[in-house]
Amino acid sequence: MRTSPPTRQTLCVLIDEHWPHEPAAPWVLADDAGVIHAQGTGPLAEWPQDVPLVVILGASQSSWHRVTLPLGGAAFDPRVIAYALEDALLEAPQAQHITVVDRQNEATGTQAELIVTAQARLRTVIGELHAAGRHPRQVLSELQGIAPTGPAGESDLQLRLRPGAALLRHAGGMPIVLRDDLADLSAFLGDMIGDLLPATSKPARVELRADPACRSLAAGLADALGAHATVTHRPYAWWSSAIPGHPGERTARQVPAANLLHGDFATGADGARRAGRLRRPLAVAAGALIVLAAVTVADILRMRAAVAVLEEDIENRFSTALPGTPMVMPESQLNRQLDHLRQRSGAVTRDGLLFRLDQFAAVRAEAPAASIVALDYREGTLSLALADADAREIDRLRTLLAPDVEIATALEEGQ
Repeated sequence: MRTSPPTRQTLCVLIDEHWPHEPAAPWVLADDAGVIHAQGTGPLAEWPQDVPLVVILGASQSSWHRVTLPLGGAAFDPRVIAYALEDALLEAPQAQHITVVDRQNEATGTQAELIVTAQARLRTVIGELHAAGRHPRQVLSELQGIAPTGPAGESDLQLRLRPGAALLRHAGGMPIVLRDDLADLSAFLGDMIGDLLPATSKPARVELRADPACRSLAAGLADALGAHATVTHRPYAWWSSAIPGHPGERTARQVPAANLLHGDFATGADGARRAGRLRRPLAVAAGALIVLAAVTVADILRMRAAVAVLEEDIENRFSTALPGTPMVMPESQLNRQLDHLRQRSGAVTRDGLLFRLDQFAAVRAEAPAASIVALDYREGTLSLALADADAREIDRLRTLLAPDVEIATALEEGQ
């Protein structure tokens, strides 16, 4: 009779923002099928030994971002990713550890989901573990434990509760971290439900997963939301993203949890495995490049010379416009500098309200009778409601002004 092989066990430890000053941390010992063999809370010395370690970094120690990157190889360039995040981070990108969770190519560019963690915090956590002889196989962010829900998903809002933190994500949005306070959460969720589902009789669908220690908070939230939401209760397992067989989140396009141990934090074993996987493909690629170079060496040299001349010209022009600034994404950097100079001189910027109104005025000449009855300007997008304009004119304006200016009729705006 054939016996089934023993399942591998993994130790998952949740490290919050107070560790190691508050050394006790919750841990779970589970196998690949998601079966829990032991669990508890205690300092590092009391964690189970001789099993692979996976660290779940508490959600408050990282932030989730979504950026648009250029198509092609530039989407994998760390300098380009850091530049795209420059306006979203409080500190310099060089002090942050950026982990790419997912990439999707679209017509306008590569849409990237990123997790950003302070390098100093990662060094503290990993240094404490290494000093005790514990070398984590993976470091994951708790933010990855709450999966995205699309328009056809089972819920409009997802909420995860454990002592000290509340993780929230709405359909199509990014996860955020809130305090586990009943009054604050009730008010915040009420406002969000009102924004997500305006003027509808259908209650919002809220999936609420709570740690056993947060049962009373979960019950209070369900009562506070009342008739505005249908609340589904389930248990919250903060370690679900680390256990492949755990019946945790399910999405149509499952994205595996991204390991934060990469770049400067990559382990030696991971680097050796990566090199081993790449050895054969690199050898094949090298052989192909040698053959190609032998056949087309003259054309390659000519093209390289032409590219070098163009690059030198671009660098000269860029250094003249922005002296002392490293060139990463020239077009975006020059546009940003141009907007800065416009603001200093009192001129309108390309994404300002006056510029958007000027765009509208420039294409409105054929329908001067159309009047603006409502106006809204948010994050560079101008929304206008018009009266005394026929359907053909509305369609023409929408086509010419999209996507920076949105046009609607007064009837559509509920005027």
